[in-house]
Amino acid sequence: MIVVDTNVIAYAVLPGERTKAALALAERDPEWVAPALWRRELRNVLATVMRVHRLPLDRALAAFSAAEGLVTDATVQPSTEDCLRMAARGRVSAWDAEFVCVADAVGLPAACLQLRELEPRLWRDCDFLVLQLFRQIEAGNLG
Repeated sequence: MIVVDTNVIAYAVLPGERTKAALALAERDPEWVAPALWRRELRNVLATVMRVHRLPLDRALAAFSAAEGLVTDATVQPSTEDCLRMAARGRVSAWDAEFVCVADAVGLPAACLQLRELEPRLWRDCDFLVLQLFRQIEAGNLG
């Protein structure tokens, strides 16, 4: 079980250059957890893709439905103080910090691609699972 951020979720459900890697991660570790914030963020991603790349509504809805099948909402909600402290320490948004705070609270590794430097102890084997896996697949050595 790992905590994933919205980037990883979007890669898994929207066809693109990192889809294979995200799906390979899901195959290796199929129990994905995220704060409920992922739903709002993914809606925004889908709305942007609809507007900019003309993704049809039915495909956007199918992508969201697929994401709901992949991700379980976290049972904890980090405090505002924890999120703001993490955001200040990592110089990231409070939204991004929330994923790392959830991972910390539930004692799981985090697959939050842009936050690797923020809380390295949570990355444990996710450094391999995400970054190396993405590199291998993109290089054509896996998948």
